[in-house]
This record gives sequence, C-alpha cells and structure tokens, in this order.
Amino acid sequence: MEIDFTPFPGYAPTDTPAEAPPRRTSFIDLTGRRFGRWTVLSRTPRSTPGQSLWHCRCDCGVEKPAVLYGALVKGASQSCGCLRMEKMVKPLHTVHGQRNPTYRVWQCMRTRCYNSAHPSFRRHGARGITICPQWRDDFDQFLKDMGERPGDLSIERIDNNGPYSPENCKWGTCCEQAGNTRRNIVVEWKGITCNLIDVARMENVDYASMRYHLTKGRTLETAVAILHAQGNTYHERAVEKGSTRKNKTDAKRKRR
Repeated sequence: MEIDFTPFPGYAPTDTPAEAPPRRTSFIDLTGRRFGRWTVLSRTPRSTPGQSLWHCRCDCGVEKPAVLYGALVKGASQSCGCLRMEKMVKPLHTVHGQRNPTYRVWQCMRTRCYNSAHPSFRRHGARGITICPQWRDDFDQFLKDMGERPGDLSIERIDNNGPYSPENCKWGTCCEQAGNTRRNIVVEWKGITCNLIDVARMENVDYASMRYHLTKGRTLETAVAILHAQGNTYHERAVEKGSTRKNKTDAKRKRR
C-alpha cells in the first residue's frame, strides 16, 4: 500500500524558525548606592534566573552577600536586622547593650501563655493560665509592680492554677519553683498539710523510696518507719543543689 504525501491545499512549508521574544536589556547598577542602612558593595552572580543579588554592608558592620534587588529598591530590606531590633526594644529594656533580664522574663511569660507553638504552652496557656490585662502588653507596668529581677530568681505564681498578676506572683528560687508544681503530692503529716518531699526532708528519708511504699498501699507512717529502720536517708534533688541544664553542659565541656 502506497502512502500519499501530497500536502493538503493551502499548506506552505517554511524553513525559518519562529522569532524569540526580545530579551530585557535594561540593567540598573546599584553599586555604591544606599538603601536604608545598606551600602551596596557589588553584584553577586547567581546560577539561576531571577532578580539580581547584591552584596551589601550594614552601617553596624554586618555584611550580607545576597540581598534581592526588589527588597532593596522597594524598602523591604533596610538593614541586617539591627534597625528592627532598635525599634522593638526600648532603652529601658537593655543593660550594657544586652536584653534586660527582667524583660526576658516578661517576654517568656507571654510566650508560654499565648504562643501555641511554644513547648510550655500545654502547661500554661492550654490549661487556662493567663496574664492580667495591665501586664499583658505593658512591660513598664510589669517592671513597676515586680521590680528588677533579683539575681537568678524567676517569676513564680503563688497559686499554681491562678493567673500571672501582682497579687499572685513573686520572685522565687529554683527550689521554691520545684515545690510549687502540679506534680507534687500533698499529704497530711503531724497535723500539717505539706508536700511529700517536705516529709522526706523533715524525716531524713529517701523520697523515691517513700513514694514506692505509698504506691504499694502502705501508709505514710509505715513507709517512714521502714525507711528509718533501713537507714535509707534523704538525698537532695539536683534543683536543690543549684544544678541546671546550663551548669551540666558547662561541666561536660570542661571534662572534654
């Protein structure tokens, strides 16, 4: 069977390819120009198509090798970030150029209560812990009510289920913080309502062993008597010795 390759009527073959659209040839050299706190030093070559990249130096001395052309000319990028930080942080919130420790406490307090992405949100904001209106958005009022953070103390709520407010907050040590958590077991001992850890401390018996005896159904008096007979004495917890994650990390670095 033969195939007919006769072109259909009106077909006009051509050997010339379609013309490509004209390329953009306008190029603006930003070298030496200033945008906010940026001074453009040179153009940064790029391997993929897109906006031109520029090597810039901030007035504070920080250099960034690839700032987009559009971010510079539109004002989206005006510094390395120092300008934004200066606008956010008041002079009162810094000490010797560093963040005021009290201001950090206030920031962390707000994050725990209102940022659902924070790891501590489930123990604070998720269970209804809030910040009083006069503290929530006003650090100056918080500083006026609580004063400067003394030493390494942290903010503690007197009622662990209550809000952050002037009536329910104080500066506390790590040991006081550990004694005021939901994990503590409240018991009655010699007519006094206290935490189980306090009983272990007063009677000089091991806390973990005492908890073990209680889980076996023994009374608190029986557990204390057994531990006295065994000579199982109290051992301080890491928080009572002033041990923190930072201290442990520093100790590991020294051993290396």
